[in-house]
Amino acid sequence: MITQARAAPAKVSSVAVAGEGVVADAVAGLLSARRVAAWRDLVSGALLVVAAPVAELEQVNLWARRRARPWLPIRGLGADVLVGPLLLPGRGPCHSCLVAELGEHRSPGDGVGAYLAGLDEPVSAVDADTAARAAQAALTLVSRRQPGAYVVAGASPRSGRVSRRPGCLTCQSPPPATALSAPVTALSAPVTALSTPATVSSTSATVLSAPPGLGPEEEALSTIGSALGFFAENGLRVSVTLRDGTMGDPAVHRVRALGSSRAGAPGTPIAGLGTGTSALTATGRALGEFVERYCLTHPVGTQVTAPLARAGVPGPTLDPRRLTPLAPGEYARPGCGLVPYSDDLPLKWVRGRTLPDDEDIWVPGDAVLLDADPEPLPYRLVEPASTGGACSPGRDRAIVRGLLEVIARDALMLTWLYAAIPVRRPVEDGRLRGPLAPLRAFPGDVALFALRGPLPVPVCLALLSARDAYGPFLAAGCAAAASERAAAEAALRQAAGTFCAVRRLAAVRRDRRRPRPLPRRLADHPAYYLHEPNQRHLRFLYDAPPGPPPVPDLPVSGDRELLDHLVGVLGAQGHQVIVCDLGGDATRRHGLHAVKTIVTDTQPLIQEETHRYLGSDRLVRVGELMTGRPVPPSFTYHPAPHPYW
Repeated sequence: MITQARAAPAKVSSVAVAGEGVVADAVAGLLSARRVAAWRDLVSGALLVVAAPVAELEQVNLWARRRARPWLPIRGLGADVLVGPLLLPGRGPCHSCLVAELGEHRSPGDGVGAYLAGLDEPVSAVDADTAARAAQAALTLVSRRQPGAYVVAGASPRSGRVSRRPGCLTCQSPPPATALSAPVTALSAPVTALSTPATVSSTSATVLSAPPGLGPEEEALSTIGSALGFFAENGLRVSVTLRDGTMGDPAVHRVRALGSSRAGAPGTPIAGLGTGTSALTATGRALGEFVERYCLTHPVGTQVTAPLARAGVPGPTLDPRRLTPLAPGEYARPGCGLVPYSDDLPLKWVRGRTLPDDEDIWVPGDAVLLDADPEPLPYRLVEPASTGGACSPGRDRAIVRGLLEVIARDALMLTWLYAAIPVRRPVEDGRLRGPLAPLRAFPGDVALFALRGPLPVPVCLALLSARDAYGPFLAAGCAAAASERAAAEAALRQAAGTFCAVRRLAAVRRDRRRPRPLPRRLADHPAYYLHEPNQRHLRFLYDAPPGPPPVPDLPVSGDRELLDHLVGVLGAQGHQVIVCDLGGDATRRHGLHAVKTIVTDTQPLIQEETHRYLGSDRLVRVGELMTGRPVPPSFTYHPAPHPYW
């Protein structure tokens, strides 16, 4: 309980206060602490008290952890003030643990769950009496030095403690080598931990620089600040929602960013999804994917031609026949909607650049853009897909992510079509203990496989399966990376995020109290494996023998080395690599790069599997590699839809 009267000034050594307003003044006076103009100005070993908005407190968290600096956050909570928790690096929780814990609260009156309800309250907007109570609370916490302890000062004082969160990346990962150049100053809501839908007001944003080597949380902060600036310039309003964890597991967070394609006008809804072991990283990934999808729908940074036959394009072109086609008989199927290429077929073309020689090339727009063309052609060469799209603060990293996505989905589709036996990786393997840690509480089966793709790049497939009152569930994730550990972590993160969506789909589908028709693309694909008899088609995966990974980790370090290595590997097997810069200056001036990478002759993965692309010569050539035996012309590919969604 906090005393109601002002306390006499007390001397507390080695304390500094950063922030403006009556609360900061009261704390500095009561603790006889010295004032610093900004928390970054503190160079001595003092305990730092910071009165600031939530977005800035996340920055202080990274800064203090890097320097092992104890600190005490203070922020407004409606008419009250939240003082704490006291954060002692290495001895308890960090501010990200607080944000993650509060994300589970659904009621503003539940403990300090109101932290999420008073998002816009400035810490200075309280009366003098409440400021004095906050100062007394700060004195109590600083004196007792109990890690994680907090006090809510105001009309209804209360106190408690925050625990260190299992799987918190800020607590567990080594200190990042690079500091952010500026705090995120324009977050009107702490999108790092929204438990209910909220609108991000994007009137302005500080652009964060993103030098190479950013850790996941620093990259997330950079992406969030940059994305808000991009939203403001394009008049976009984006709602950000923190979904429940996997089967209630708070160690895995799933964030959805949803907005329309044009502010103030009807348009195709655009969604970005992000999954992570902290709400911060999940939000950064969700907003990054939203920017990627927006640029795939509205290529603001590249040139698109009017419909032209290939001979009329003003420059070198990619041969459209190198975009994996359907089998010849598929085009005649009723409702196909796709057409085979011919030289006199008018197409829209998008400008790109080849790698590694960095030369101009024009690519069929169907291979680049998603469905939002105000003047679409009545036919398409291929289905629209986001595969190869990526957005990141660094251009090399964005291209690498796009290439790795293409490689992973190519390996998965080849594995599925040929029912090729992968290598089952034991979850108790010491090298995989870190990536699997967030799923220790998952109440089902976690299966991890290393795929034997035609490219010498580590690719992992993760399958999560469980059962509850709604029935059996199955979710898949697949990723490629420079190391098996990184590929496993990304695949498991994907599978965990998909599991949340599939379980919600099952609840809607089977809950008779809320009958609701499902969109065709959802009902026809992931729901297929909600029926247990259909899971027999996965037997070849679950029966795979354990063994060492079939592909060694790549001998690279950093995005540039990995990019050069991937381009070299793809070129050695006859693939052409093309990058279309979709964001251009529109995203670059906000510190982001949005690209679409295209790798010719790879097997596309279409999530709803409306069509099967079985018309390429390469598909036949790699058959013996995938199956270990010659593939006859009469070979029958796997009949069931793939489990990836």
